[in-house]
Amino acid sequence: MKKKLIILFLMFTMSFVFSQGSNGLHPSVKIDIPNNFSKLSTEAINKKYTIPTNRPTVAYASPDNTASISYHHTQNLLPKERVKELRDLLVQQFGAAKMQILSNEIKVLNKNEVVFIEMIAPSYTEGNIYNIITATNLDDRMLLISFSCSEILMPKWRDKAFKILESLKISQ
Repeated sequence: MKKKLIILFLMFTMSFVFSQGSNGLHPSVKIDIPNNFSKLSTEAINKKYTIPTNRPTVAYASPDNTASISYHHTQNLLPKERVKELRDLLVQQFGAAKMQILSNEIKVLNKNEVVFIEMIAPSYTEGNIYNIITATNLDDRMLLISFSCSEILMPKWRDKAFKILESLKISQ
């Protein structure tokens, strides 16, 4: 019985890595994502992210489509030395937009400073949304990777989401 539980646990926690190729990510970016998440089509991304300026380049969703991870390498300039300023700006903007900031910090992942902002955001269609948004520098431009699910599912996903986002590796 114990052996079966270990096998089930390993099967659930096995992951694949975002990397260049058919998934459309920058060749220097790697992040572990549960292997049961699937890549969303352009049409699905357009439907889920209705505001064009907020649309990610690539997004993956859980099998039941209740949790998602998105990736967007923006055109916004972000030199490495300005990551801390970015955190302050994002916290200010999200707060002004009436989002409930749960935590904000800068973590160092593989020698890269990464902004982590955890928050609850209102949604017109899905109730409140739980988000963890990460932002960092990649090729002097802002890289955003975020996790989202409904606020109701936050207890189920919070620790897993942080583990996924903290697996970010950027080789520059």
